[in-house]
Amino acid sequence: MKTLGTYHFEGEPDLYQADAWLQSIERNFAATRCPINFKKDVGIYYLRKDALNWWESVDRQKGQYVNTWEKFKHEFEQKYFPPEARDRLTQEFLRLEQGEKSVRAYEAEFMRLQRYASYCNEDDKALVRQFMQGLKPEIGGRLQSVTFTNPHEVIERAVNVETYLQKEKAAWNKRKMEFNATTKSKKGGQSSNQGKPHKGNQKSGNGDRGCYTCGEKGHFSRNCPRSFMTTESLMHVRCYLCGEFGHYATSCPNRVVGTAGGSGKQNAPPRPMKESPAKRLTSSGKVYALEAGLMWSQVLPNS
Repeated sequence: MKTLGTYHFEGEPDLYQADAWLQSIERNFAATRCPINFKKDVGIYYLRKDALNWWESVDRQKGQYVNTWEKFKHEFEQKYFPPEARDRLTQEFLRLEQGEKSVRAYEAEFMRLQRYASYCNEDDKALVRQFMQGLKPEIGGRLQSVTFTNPHEVIERAVNVETYLQKEKAAWNKRKMEFNATTKSKKGGQSSNQGKPHKGNQKSGNGDRGCYTCGEKGHFSRNCPRSFMTTESLMHVRCYLCGEFGHYATSCPNRVVGTAGGSGKQNAPPRPMKESPAKRLTSSGKVYALEAGLMWSQVLPNS
């Protein structure tokens, strides 16, 4: 028995430890083909501390009745694994859910508790339904269309689905990080460009508006190269005051010069009046008329 790893039970109040010790020693009995008459004595040998004190009390009260291994196991379960504890474990099994655990961790807890639910131990389909009921919705929902005959099939399929979901989540997080990094770099580039002053022939950044002097984009009218005109470029410029070519009205030599008395002198001839477009259009016209199948026209005099 020692070579098989049989250990002592000291009377711990943990239900799982008591049940595990009992299951372990029975497996070792089967492996060593221990005779039925020796099982009780071997079991008592592996009791220690509180567990041994408990057995001595039972032996004094009804030792003559507890003379077989089956009766000893009944007394042991009544003390360390009563029916009320088994009922609690059964309810815990029925309420078991995966939660934040992995499928493998959920499987281990499921298998540990399912042995206390007697109806599930005889029906694999009931175990499959119970296992799928406790899975996460994103995993269990992908398994509803498949019919499983035993819990091992549904467990392995659930592990595959969980692995796929983890890969999908990792790929999504990677794309999200790349998008955030790209957006951050673009914002950083814009802020750095806004902080730099304009130098030299660099465009002044007047947006989509054009220059008011030449109409081109990329500079203001105060920086327009056409505003600095030479004498040759003024040959076609006509003064609005004197009517002569070669200068603007602001630099006309015949413009009015003010005096202290508020009077001024103007040597320039009066500014020629321009005809309005409407007058030019109506200055002359023709009247057409039809008479006895002939058409004639008359030019109207200027009004």
